[in-house]
Amino acid sequence: METAYPKVNFLLSATGGCPPTFSLEGTSFVNKQCDNINADRFKWMRSLNDMKTIVMSLRVSPDREPLIVDTVRQLTSEGYRVIVLGAGPTYSEDVSAIILRAGSLDAADINARKYLEQDVFANESGFEKDVKAAGGAYIGKRAFFCGDGPCRLMNKDETMPVIFDKHHLTHEAAVEFGQYLAEKHPNLFETADPTN
Repeated sequence: METAYPKVNFLLSATGGCPPTFSLEGTSFVNKQCDNINADRFKWMRSLNDMKTIVMSLRVSPDREPLIVDTVRQLTSEGYRVIVLGAGPTYSEDVSAIILRAGSLDAADINARKYLEQDVFANESGFEKDVKAAGGAYIGKRAFFCGDGPCRLMNKDETMPVIFDKHHLTHEAAVEFGQYLAEKHPNLFETADPTN
C-alpha cells in the first residue's frame, strides 16, 4: 500500500500466526503468545496520538469473522476509522508444491483450482454487512484476484504466483493489489467513508 498511497505514513504491526483481534476465543492461531502480543500491539497503537485509520489485513476465515467484527466495533467506538480487507485466495496446499507437481506454470494455474478453498468467500456478503454495521469499511479482494471466475494463480504479467504459501500474497501481488486499490479508491485515507 505504501507505493500505491505515497503521501500516507504507514506503520505495520504484524506477527505471523497471530491475528490482530482483541479476542482469539474459538479460533486457531500458531503463536501461543498471541494474547500478550495483541495486548502490547493495541496498547502501542493507542499511544500513537496521530493515528486515525487502521487497515486490518489478515487471513479471513469463518471462525475469525466474529472476532474481526468485534475488534472493528471496539476500534471504531474509540474513534478510529477501520478498513477491513476481505478474504483473498487460500489454498489447501502450498502454491510452490502445486506448481512443482504440475510441471509448468500454465498447468499449475488450472491444477490449482482444485486446491482453492472456496469457503473463505462463502459468507463474504454477510461479513461485509457485519463489518459495516460495526462502523468499519470493507474492501473485498475477490473481485481483484478472482473476478467472476476462478481465482488466478499468477500475477498479471504471468511471471510470479500471487500467493507464496497457502494464503500470503507475494510482493508482486501485494503491489498489484495496492495499485488496484489506488485506482478504485483514490481517497481511501481521506474521506469519511473510505470505500467511496
